[in-house]
Amino acid sequence: MSSVTNESFSQQGASSAQSGRLPGFRFAALLAIPSLVALLVSAYLSYVAITSSKIAGCGGGLFNCEHVLNSKWSTFIGIPVGVLAAATYVGLLAAIGVVAKTPAHSRLNCAAWMGINLLGFSAGLAAIWFISLQVFLIGHLCPYCLVAHGCGLLITGALLIRRPFSFRISAPMAGLAASGLAVIALVQVTSPDPIPFSIERHDIMVTPNHPVIAIPGDTPVFGAPIEEDESVFDAPFDDASVIRANSDLQASLKGWSDFLAMSQSGLLISVMVAPQESVPLKTAGQSESLESAEGQEPKATQEEVVLERRLISIRGGAVKLDVKQWPLLGQPDAKHVFVEMFDYACPHCRNTHNAIREARQTMGADLAIIVLPVPLNINCNSTVQNRDIKFAESCELSRLAVACWRLDPARFCEFHEWMFQGVSVPSYAAAKQQADSLIGKEALDAELAKSACGQYISKHVELYKRVGQGSVPKLLFPGTSVEGEYSSGASLVNLILREAN
Repeated sequence: MSSVTNESFSQQGASSAQSGRLPGFRFAALLAIPSLVALLVSAYLSYVAITSSKIAGCGGGLFNCEHVLNSKWSTFIGIPVGVLAAATYVGLLAAIGVVAKTPAHSRLNCAAWMGINLLGFSAGLAAIWFISLQVFLIGHLCPYCLVAHGCGLLITGALLIRRPFSFRISAPMAGLAASGLAVIALVQVTSPDPIPFSIERHDIMVTPNHPVIAIPGDTPVFGAPIEEDESVFDAPFDDASVIRANSDLQASLKGWSDFLAMSQSGLLISVMVAPQESVPLKTAGQSESLESAEGQEPKATQEEVVLERRLISIRGGAVKLDVKQWPLLGQPDAKHVFVEMFDYACPHCRNTHNAIREARQTMGADLAIIVLPVPLNINCNSTVQNRDIKFAESCELSRLAVACWRLDPARFCEFHEWMFQGVSVPSYAAAKQQADSLIGKEALDAELAKSACGQYISKHVELYKRVGQGSVPKLLFPGTSVEGEYSSGASLVNLILREAN
């Protein structure tokens, strides 16, 4: 049947060629112009979809490319439709090249024009379908998409006007093109809605950096934001905590005379201690108090400690976090650092963590993530309105994770990875047993009995409110916030390299 059809088409094509109906190379060259434009645009959109790159000049409102390209209508069985469009226009340009290289009205020339007809109709029908989706279903328009679709409609219109073949030949080719589009449309309509993620851009705020200097004393001091830069979001203070291994603070000891010299020079001293430090930092043999009088040396030498901070900006710099104050995967001095908000019981967070794990394997020591558990449970998160059974133990799991981090940051990384193994969230009983084996039951029970872990969760929720609440996971960068499931590790690496500190 297929051989008969092909022979029939060949005979009809030869007849059409003999009648002189086939256009010359000049018409084919004119079709090459919109084909080339559409190919370049489709290739760019394919690159953007595959790498999750920022789309140039397409922000928000009605013309929102990211909204269009993140919809379920932007893919076909997981392949970006831009890739299919690019393949269509590559085929068109290849057929036009054959027309240019073969004698007019030859069999090969006729076959090339059949290919141009088929692909041209496909481009036009696809343009009608995808423009309709943007207007009636998605509610947003992608200017780049519209340019490519406009080129497809232009090619189809030119073919309908010029009519290289008779209706008997053109109609079956149009039907074949419509059948191909029907398959794409059917798959898209019946496919489940993807777990969406949205990307929000933020204008970068320029704020000055101020040194943070801690001076010892007998009274613990809450780690408040630096007065000149109120965007710094500090961790809660707990007077029962000690400096942890992952603080990695670089201390510089100076004499009391240097402190006096800095004071006389007008340097503003910000009194600050590490957020988990409640006792003044002292070296062996230091005096318990400072005593000095004008014109006299202090009776005992007391060193000051300069605590270097690494501040990570999010929300365009409206909020800053000290890498060394919060639960961290990786090293504080990593080249790239971003913030993740999640709930251990959230299935979308589990899928996103797989992408994060892949990114960490790819980037190694160059990547660190501030991981902030935000329980979606009304008992510890006032933004939650309804009780969901799957988040019943979220508060307890989050506090347990913070306790592990405070006691042993290295083992916390093991615990964090263990929590995300498999497809289902472990129960609190299983998680506690795992944490006991990693940290030690007595130390862990003592830490959980304190208020510090609950204070951290409250701070996480407070920051969650500041960044707009809504869905988790959230991946927070200086100029970008990604909300929702992000499942591509390769795309995440590109996003990190482009957006992270």
